[in-house]
Parts: sequence; structure tokens; C-alpha cells
Amino acid sequence: ISELDFAEFDVEYTQLINGNRFPFSNNSIDSISGFDFLEHLSRAYRSDLGTNEFIHYMNEVARVLRPGGIALFVTPAFPGKMAFSDPTHQNFITQETVNYFVSSRANLSAPATEMKYGFNGKLTLLSQFWVYPPQLVFNSRIIHDDIDVEFGKFYLSKFFIKNLLRSPFSFLNEFIKPSHLVWVLKKPE
Repeated sequence: ISELDFAEFDVEYTQLINGNRFPFSNNSIDSISGFDFLEHLSRAYRSDLGTNEFIHYMNEVARVLRPGGIALFVTPAFPGKMAFSDPTHQNFITQETVNYFVSSRANLSAPATEMKYGFNGKLTLLSQFWVYPPQLVFNSRIIHDDIDVEFGKFYLSKFFIKNLLRSPFSFLNEFIKPSHLVWVLKKPE
């Protein structure tokens, strides 16, 4: 929490307990963010959930997001060493992981649904890209200034241009050694 100043923005911070349902109604949340979080969710099967914590969490995200709502996740990912160096990481993310939770066409279910992994949500991928260093992502101005824009090919260039103005060396690091994967997901309307 120390990295983000929630008081500066009109947002509510809620801490969740792994495996519990989110304390929100269906289709009630405009956006959900998770920073350096997904990698800590277990992929071990839990009989009380009928799946694992990671899939349960993605189900809850899809359940509580309103149609058109946005989910933003930032996580260390393979092949970055940060994905493996922290001994509390249980869930290793790759560029392909997000594809299990999104469908390629509106009339298709996500692969994690088709494969009976326990996922029953509907999400689309607006953008996925690499960032480094993570401090750029945790600068809440970057995230919150851009969250209301349409995510896509123009978002990435805007992100890099803004960071070039802030620090030329940080901008170069984005290309040299990316470590964190950013997912921007949307619940279909």
C-alpha cells in the first residue's frame, strides 16, 4: 500500500482473503487492479473452491465487474527472473496465461471454461505488454492518468512517451529488460 496513495484518488481499497467471495454484488464494480498479486495465488486444487485460488480469483473478477468494466493486473512473469526469485510466488505467469481466461470470439467460451478448469467468466483482452522497472507501474499517476483512455495500440505509445518525459533511463529499461507483464481485461457489454 505504501507505493500508492489511495487518498489522492476516488477509489476504495479492500483487502481480500484468498478463497473467499469478493464482498461485492454481481456486475457492481467499474474496475479492479492487482499489482504484484497474481503470482501469489496458489494453483493447487482446493476442494472447497472446486478449483484453485487463481481460477477462483479470475471467476470473482468476472463476476463483480460491471459490463464494460476493466481489470488491470501487473505481475512478474516468465522469463523474467523476478517471477522465480521470490520464494512466496506460487503462480508463474507467461504471456500465454491470459489466453486461458479470454475467448477469441464473442460466441466462444474461454479455454479454461472449455477445458473444465472451473472458470466460468467472460473477459476480453484489451492489451498485454511488458514493463520494467516495476517502479514505473507503481507510480499511480501513470496508471490513473491513463485508465480512462481506450486501451490498445495507441495506449502503449502514450505510456512510453509519458515515461520518456519523466526519465529517459527508465524509458530505455522498458526495452532492455522487461520483468512485469501487464494485462488489461474488459468484461464484455
